[in-house]
Amino acid sequence: MKRLLKRTVKIALITLLSLFLLFVGCGIIVSITDETDSSSQEILESTGYSEVVEESSQPSEAISSEEEVSSEDVSSEEEILSSEEDIIESSVAESDSSPDVDISSEEDSSEESFDSSAPITEPEQPEIESSFEIRFIDVGQADAALITCDGKAMLIDGGNVGDSSLIYSVLKKNNINHLNYVIGTHAHEDHIGGLAGALNFATVDTVYCPTDSYDSDAFENFKKTVENQNSSISIPSVGDTFELGSANCKILAVNTDKNDPNNSSIVLRIVYGETSFIFAADAEREVEQAILNSGANIESTVLKVGHHGSETSTSYVWLREIMPEYAVISVGEDNTYGHPTEEVLSRLRDADVKTFRTDADFLFCYIRAQIKPAKHNAMRV
Repeated sequence: MKRLLKRTVKIALITLLSLFLLFVGCGIIVSITDETDSSSQEILESTGYSEVVEESSQPSEAISSEEEVSSEDVSSEEEILSSEEDIIESSVAESDSSPDVDISSEEDSSEESFDSSAPITEPEQPEIESSFEIRFIDVGQADAALITCDGKAMLIDGGNVGDSSLIYSVLKKNNINHLNYVIGTHAHEDHIGGLAGALNFATVDTVYCPTDSYDSDAFENFKKTVENQNSSISIPSVGDTFELGSANCKILAVNTDKNDPNNSSIVLRIVYGETSFIFAADAEREVEQAILNSGANIESTVLKVGHHGSETSTSYVWLREIMPEYAVISVGEDNTYGHPTEEVLSRLRDADVKTFRTDADFLFCYIRAQIKPAKHNAMRV
């Protein structure tokens, strides 16, 4: 009877010990899994590499730990069967050693994959020195502006035929013997007449104009100088964009009314960093309204006022959408057209726009900034 009782107690102790070891083993596995989840979360937050985390070898480590615990259970049971007195001592030794080994293995695996304590950051793009310049050239009752940005150059209009020598000398003085872009905003002589002088001094990549034919000597001379460079006039489309160094350019209007040279004008918006410009050429209210109807972004720092300050341009709604801080009017002193009209000057005053005129001011816009190229590549135009 005593022998049976002793055997029963022994079986009960073995059963209790097995349950105890199983509970300890589960605790180890849960602990490792929790550590893995925590480590994965830290890596995900610091790197964003979710695919790498998903493909890591952490689950296999947990399985390995479970196998170690199982083998320890078997070993412990054998020791219990061989010696009752060693049961408690053996179980304590096994339960103490198992977590250390398993957790250490888990930490080593984490260190091989990622060091979650060391943040992973993309290399910062170096800042570059960048500059942007506009020269509003005084060509009297006409238009001409030279724009340079980061070593690239663009000429918008060139005044009258009589201004060819002036345009030639401006390019020569500023050592600009190559133009990336030439824009003849429309076919009237007071805009394309002097471009021949520019093209006789500098080579050109791209020439934009609303038309490649117009019945005037000034236009034919302009077209001939383009062809002499083995190039041709390109007619852009609304929405076309291009870059001039770090500046972004967008065609807002072209050939809105092909039967009216003024309303066929190329209207251009240029964005450089946080500063922007609109060149309205000789576009009148009909073109302004068409641009407004298109929903294009036209908010700008500087407005080159349309049609030399004629009353037919620069409407209140146009100004309200652009919200310019500055306006430039290219106009001849004491011209016979009465430009700029008092109506336009009054609208500019009402909009609290500081206004400059080529017949009264020496106009030169210069901006220098430290920029990161990526910011300008992502810029909305």
